Amino acid sequence: MRRVAIKALASDDLATPDNLAAVAAALSDRDVQKRMGALIVMGQVAARPSHPPLPPIDYALAESLKHPAADVRAEAVRTAGNTRNSRWLAPIVDAARDRAPHVRQAAAEALANLPSSQSVDALRVLLTDDVSDVRLAALSSLRRLNVK
Repeated sequence: MRRVAIKALASDDLATPDNLAAVAAALSDRDVQKRMGALIVMGQVAARPSHPPLPPIDYALAESLKHPAADVRAEAVRTAGNTRNSRWLAPIVDAARDRAPHVRQAAAEALANLPSSQSVDALRVLLTDDVSDVRLAALSSLRRLNVK
C-alpha cells in the first residue's frame, strides 16, 4: 500500500504544490517510515527532468542526511542527488564516507547527478570500498560521468 501511495504522490497528476507541501512536512516526522516515504516521493519528483517547483526542503533534507537511521540517510542522499543541486555536493561526498555500506552506495549513485572534480575524486575512493555493491555503483557513476 505504501509503495502505491508513494508512486501516486510522485505522479504528474498528484505532484501539486499543496500535495508536495504536505509531503515536505512529513520530511521532519519522527516516524522513520513516514520520513522515508516523504524522501522517496520528493526524490522521485526531483528526478523528473521537468518537475513542479519543490517546496522548501533544505532544512529537513539536511537533517535527514544526519539522521541516526542509516535507511533515512541513504534515502536522503538519493533525494539530494536527484535535485541535481550543487548545494548538496559536499554532504553527498561526506555520505560517501558513511559507516553504512548502503549509504555509501547511495552516495556513489547520487554523485553521478553532480558532475564535478569532487564527485570524481569521491567516486575513485569508493572504487576501493570493501563492499562490492559500493564499488559497482562507483564504477557505474564514473561511466555515467564519462570518466575513464
